[in-house]
Amino acid sequence: PRESMNAKQWYQRRVHGETRQQRTANDMSFIARDNVYPSPGRPANVTDTYTFTGAQKLILITVGLPARGKTYISRKLCRYLSWFGFKTAVINVGDVRRKYFGSHQTSDFFDPYNKQGMQARKKAALIALKNAIDFLKKGGQVVIYDGTNSTVERRAAVKEYVAANAQEIT
Repeated sequence: PRESMNAKQWYQRRVHGETRQQRTANDMSFIARDNVYPSPGRPANVTDTYTFTGAQKLILITVGLPARGKTYISRKLCRYLSWFGFKTAVINVGDVRRKYFGSHQTSDFFDPYNKQGMQARKKAALIALKNAIDFLKKGGQVVIYDGTNSTVERRAAVKEYVAANAQEIT
C-alpha cells in the first residue's frame, strides 16, 4: 500500500516496477534464453523464458544492413548490462577494420567482386571475433560482436569459430 512508503519509493515502483536496490545480477530473467539453440524446425520465439546468472558466458552477434542502428543498440545494451554489474564489451568489426586497414577506403574496397577488399574485410572480422573470445577468456561475461554479418556464409563462419573455441571460454 502507498501509505507504507514515501513518495520516492512509490514513484520508483510505479515507473520501474521495483527499486534499483532490488535488482541483482542474478535476476536477469530477460537476457538469455534458456534454450539458446531451439530444436530444429522451431524458430526462436520472443516469448521464450530468459535466465542469465553470469556464471556462463554470452556472445551476442548483431546482424543487419549498414547504418541501421546495430552499433547504437550494442553500446546501449553494453551500458545497461554494465549497470547491472556484468563485465561487458562491444567489439566492433568496423573499428577493427579501420585500425588495421585505414579509415579512408574507397568504395572499391567494399565491392564484393574485389578479392583483396573481401580478404581484408574477412581478416578484420576474424580479428574482431578473436578479440571477443579473448575478452571472455580474460573474465568477461558478455561480449557483443558488432558487425553486419549479413551473409549466411559470414554467420556460419562466426558460429563455427565460436563453437571451436567454446571449451576455451568456460
